[in-house]
This record gives sequence, C-alpha cells and structure tokens, in this order.
Amino acid sequence: MNNFSQSCLDNHECFRVLLKSMSRPGKIFQLPDTTEANFVTTVFRLLDTVLDQQVSCCLLCGNKELENQLKLRTGTHFTDAESADFLLALSGDSYGKSLTAKRGQLEFPNEGATILFGVNQLSNGTKTTGTRLSGPGIKNNIHPKIGGLAAQELIWIKEVNTEYPLGIDCIFIDLTGQLMCIPRSTRIGAN
Repeated sequence: MNNFSQSCLDNHECFRVLLKSMSRPGKIFQLPDTTEANFVTTVFRLLDTVLDQQVSCCLLCGNKELENQLKLRTGTHFTDAESADFLLALSGDSYGKSLTAKRGQLEFPNEGATILFGVNQLSNGTKTTGTRLSGPGIKNNIHPKIGGLAAQELIWIKEVNTEYPLGIDCIFIDLTGQLMCIPRSTRIGAN
C-alpha cells in the first residue's frame, strides 16, 4: 500500500474515533496507532482529519513554524479567534478566547467553533475527583479528569454553552493519544 492510501486509512480511523467520542461525551478513547507517537505527531494526525481549505483555524500559542506546517499539510487558512472554525489551544489554555469564539446562529448552530485542547492526561474520575458531565450520549453522569487544562476553561465552556443549540464543541487530546470530547449539548456541573 502506498503512503497516500495509508494516510487516507489513518484519517478515516481517526475520524471514526472522533465521531464516536463526540457521541459519547466524557468517555475516553485511544486514537489508533498513537501509543508510540509523540504529541505533535498525534495532534497532526487528528488535525489532518478535520482541517482543509474550506475551514479556518486559529493557533492560540502563536507558533509561526507550527502554523506554517499546518498550512502545508492541510491547506487551512489562519484567522483571528473570533472568526475561526477551529481554535487550537495546545497548551490547555485558550487565554479567554473560548469566551469570544463564534457560537453559531439559531438558523445555523453548526457554525459554532470547535476548540482542540492539548492536555497532560485524560482519565476516569469519580464524583469527588472529576468534572460532572450530563446530557445526550451520557447515561446518568460521567466524571472525567482533565489534567493540564487551565482551571477557568471549564467555567468558560459552561458559560459559552448556556444557550444551546448555540455554543462551542471541545476536543481534548492528551500526551498519550487519548481523546475525549465535550460537545455543546453537554452540561458541565460542579462536584
């Protein structure tokens, strides 16, 4: 199999895991073939599945080298955080940009932004150690732990998503290639 065919298969596998994660909020999934990959390689594999010439992106860390690599790999164009389709908060902190990210319109709620957070570790928590999530795709409640996420981010995400169906979707990826999502329909509660 040539490299292009393998790349297409890898993208399909990553996309399937991403869809499964969006439909099961708070549940942690392992991205395929990432157990021995480094964080940047894993992030690139995931971004290869969602970025292309038709979507805009904002890299919140301001790393021009990384931005240029993403432009070459995906063809995406970069813009400001307020108008980007995807925001990349690879340090686990959006620096308040999650509050100003586009939330869609009532006629087109799907135009809300998606934020990809890079975090240290995703794990299953308990009622006392995790963040309570509830809503569609979750039976009762789930309590994931998100190590390395800036303390205020979940508060901001909860605030931005109060007017469902408007809001933002969030993807979390950790250093070991684990993935978890919190779509805009998920309610974030205090423990």
